Amino acid sequence: DLNNKSIVVTGKGSKSRIVFFNDVCDKYLRRYLNEIKLASTDNYLIINKNGKGITDRGIRLIVDKVIKNTSIIKMCQR
Repeated sequence: DLNNKSIVVTGKGSKSRIVFFNDVCDKYLRRYLNEIKLASTDNYLIINKNGKGITDRGIRLIVDKVIKNTSIIKMCQR
């Protein structure tokens, strides 16, 4: 609900949580939503290159790539 500056996040065990965000996040979130609205065929905030909701594995791949490209040392094991 962008008017209340909140989104529903579905997490582990399919449990839904309400997450609130501030004005700065609202600004960038609205800009992002305007950019992806034509690409997305589902009701997901973060989409993959095919316009579908990103999976947890997809997020792990992105984080691993960022870690590798920024020389961040992994401090914990999966």
